[in-house]
Amino acid sequence: MRSAFFAFFLAGIVVLAVGYGTWAYFSDLEVSAGDYVTADTLDLVLTDHTSDANAQWGYFYIAPGRVPGVNGGYSEGDRAIHIFNNGTYPNTTVEIWFTFECYEDNDGNYTNGLQPGPESDTLQTNESAYLMLSEITLNTMEYTDSQTIRLIYDKKLTETGYEYLAPELKSEFSPGQEITLADLARMRFVGLPGPEPLYGTLDTSSIQYLDEPNTQLSFDGPEGKMLDSSQNYWQGDVCIMTVHVRLLQSEP
Repeated sequence: MRSAFFAFFLAGIVVLAVGYGTWAYFSDLEVSAGDYVTADTLDLVLTDHTSDANAQWGYFYIAPGRVPGVNGGYSEGDRAIHIFNNGTYPNTTVEIWFTFECYEDNDGNYTNGLQPGPESDTLQTNESAYLMLSEITLNTMEYTDSQTIRLIYDKKLTETGYEYLAPELKSEFSPGQEITLADLARMRFVGLPGPEPLYGTLDTSSIQYLDEPNTQLSFDGPEGKMLDSSQNYWQGDVCIMTVHVRLLQSEP
């Protein structure tokens, strides 16, 4: 009986193997066409009260001890750059830094071109014109989004301003430090909150665009420092500041 059972078992294996080789399977294929993948947009727009932000403001005839609009000299423009996000991406940050171009001049008038310096300008070189940057302080710089962020106040870098400095610059500055235009040329502020997206609806042809959600960068009160020595080397000279603004996608 045992040997017969064994033979039957082997025969069953053979039958199973044959059956496996003849199995079939069902399949079904469907196609979904016309699907889309789209990307968000970051569309940075800088304006003032016109359609662009060029030549946004000017401070004229600064001298040691003189503050434009206070005891001499004058200023022009509304001293604020409006920053819009005309794209679709909602989570953005803003990065800001500054560059300066200075040149020797005889009358402080940037519209009539480079003119030789006066006799009382002791150095009379374009390189000497950059010396004014280290001797002019900036009283206030504010970044306004849903709230006002004071980056510089009363000529000093604020605790908040220090926090927004690029990490690699934190060792070069400290909260409460007096800030000159030369310092400003070395600064870069990062991670500032970006404006709400406007989805391409911004229309700068109408003054009403200023009512759209935006952030503002504003300056006030550059002042020539009073030193114990002559500062004739930069009188009459001109410095032109360029404000660089970058709109960035926040980390998800």
